[in-house]
Order: sequence, then C-alpha cells, then structure tokens
Amino acid sequence: MKKLLFLLAVLFSYQSYAQIEYVEVDSKILNGTRQIKVQLPRNYEKNEDKSYPVIVVFDGDYLFEPVAGLVDYFSYWEYIPEAIVIGVNQVGFRNDDGLIDSDVQYPIDSGAQFYDFINLEVMKFVDENYRTSPFVVITAQDYMANFASFFLMKDNPLFRGYVNISPDYTSKTTDRLKEVFSSTKQKTWYYISTAEDDIKELRKTIRASNATFQAIDNNNFYYYYDDFKDQDHFTQVGFALSSAFQKIFSLYKPISEDEYLTKVLKADDFVEYLIEKYDDIAELYALDIKMRTSDFFYINDAIEKNEKWEQFKDLSDLAEDQLPETLFSSYFLGRYYEEIGKPKKAMRSYNSGYGLEEVGFITNDLVIQKAEKIKEIFGY
Repeated sequence: MKKLLFLLAVLFSYQSYAQIEYVEVDSKILNGTRQIKVQLPRNYEKNEDKSYPVIVVFDGDYLFEPVAGLVDYFSYWEYIPEAIVIGVNQVGFRNDDGLIDSDVQYPIDSGAQFYDFINLEVMKFVDENYRTSPFVVITAQDYMANFASFFLMKDNPLFRGYVNISPDYTSKTTDRLKEVFSSTKQKTWYYISTAEDDIKELRKTIRASNATFQAIDNNNFYYYYDDFKDQDHFTQVGFALSSAFQKIFSLYKPISEDEYLTKVLKADDFVEYLIEKYDDIAELYALDIKMRTSDFFYINDAIEKNEKWEQFKDLSDLAEDQLPETLFSSYFLGRYYEEIGKPKKAMRSYNSGYGLEEVGFITNDLVIQKAEKIKEIFGY
C-alpha cells in the first residue's frame, strides 16, 4: 500500500506542471457535445516545430489523471517521449458507449456511435488542433478495455499501442484478437494486466487470453503481460500504467547500464548500434530526436574497452552531425588519431574544439591538456 500511495503522489504532483485543458467537442454522430481533457507537454508552446505521440484515455473522468501524471513524470526523465494525453469523459455514458450486440459481440447502436465518435471526430479534432505524430496509444480498463479491442479489427487501425488494465473480454474477443495479431503487418504494441485479487471472472479469462497471446509468432506483434501480486482490480492501475508505458516505449529511453552490458558491448560496430537505435525510434514511434549525450559516452566507453579505435572516426562524424556545438567531434577525432599513430593530427583535432560546449568529462581544459602533452612529447 505504501508503494501505491507513493506512486500516486508522484503522478499527481508532476501533473501540476503540465498544461491541462477541458474541451467540449461538438459531435454530429452523438448529436451533442462531449468533454475531453487535454494535457499538453510542458514545453509544447516553446517547441513550435515538434510533433508528439498521442495517448487516448477512456474513462477519462477517473483514469486521465493517473495517466497524465505518469506521462509527464516519465517523459521528464526521458523514459518515454513527451506526449499529448487525451481523456474522454464518460460519466453517465459509459454503459451506452461500450454497448455491443450480445450475439455477434460487435458494437451496436450507441456503442457503434461512440466508436465512430472516437475514430472520426475526437481524433480529427485532436489532429487539427494539436501537433500530433502518427503514434497513438489507447488506454482503458475492464469494460472499455474490451471495447478498445474493436479498433484492432479494422484495416489500418487507428491505434498503434493498447494498454488494457484488467480487460473484461467477451467470449469471442480473444479468438478475434489472436487472428489479428497473427496476421498483422503493422507493428502493434499490446499490453494486458491482471492482479492476484482481481475480479475472479476477469482474472480467469485474462490468464487464458495471455496463454493464447504468448504463443503468437509475429515480429510485428509486441506483447506484454503483468500479473500483480497483492493488488486488486483497482490498485493495480498505477502499477500497470507504469509497466505498460515503460515496455511500450522501451526502445526510446537512453542507453542504460543493462543495455550497455547486454547489447552494446555485444555489437560488432558500436557506432552502427547507436545509429540503428535512433533509426528504430524514428520508424517505430514516428519521432525524430537528437541523440543524447549520455548515449555517446556509452559508445565511447565501448570503443575504449574493446580498443576498436577506428570506430572513433565514425563516432566523431556522427557527433558532428548530431551535436556539432559540443566538444564531442573534435575529442573523438583526436582519440582516433592518437591511437592510429598520427599525433600531429590528434593535436590539431583537440585544439580545433577549444571553446565549444563542454560535455561531462570532456572539457576545454581536457582537450588543451591533451594537445599540450602531445606537443611536449613530440616537440611540435
């Protein structure tokens, strides 16, 4: 319980820094208006050329705040990208919004209208009024999590990621999803959770569905599952959201010590590993971001550790392209020339960087000291 209270305190405290708007969306489909909550990233107004992934939240009247707080917190530490969070308030409408036919088990009447409202009006409003990227995630719990699955059963699904907390699957949902996941050609991220003290009927169905989904072999299907100990239908929410977003955006975060040890050091070409990491971020999440300075340091360490000196030249070229304002490029080029036995070129490289932005241990004093040492040894 203490862990849960701490997590919720963190989420709600961070939410206060982001921009939250309450918007009435006119709907011809629903013949009325619906309120949505919109949280924009902290620096949305300053970054006028930047587009953001979108995270849509069903049951926004109670689920929006935990999602919005977590997104703000994790994006602050670069565990996930900054994102626009959209909460769809459903107070008084929830049962009608999720209405499905009991036999064919597809949305009908008010449920079909709500489906079209999200697909044709809410997302149209969001795309027209905010700077969005194509990567969209839907988050829902129990009854509405089952409803969210219907968006997967159309060609070119609206959502790329699905966070389903204790989904209340109908009898046909799992088999239909199995068919979709087995054949999808669009990369799809799908997360479900249950808990030790979850509603018994739901837990039984979710565990059976998990066994089905785990057996699917499709490189375009990214599947994640959690079964939380000592939690119930409601207390699992904070843990599930934290786990789901970290897993869905696992590639996005900076290189960690674990990634360095298990992946970077095992790569044949460390610089190429870094390039491919950011190419994958761009392809999977539709994001174009600058490479982080911490990632350059990990690649530097890998080159030093394995004495693959020729890769310093490639790292220098990459740094010149990505972070030309820093000392990275001249320092890496100096290390390259030092190790291949060209001290005069190394000295010139170190000197050429003087005055540029310092990064970590790579300071102006360091590059001058290295240049002066070469001059002293070789008498240049």
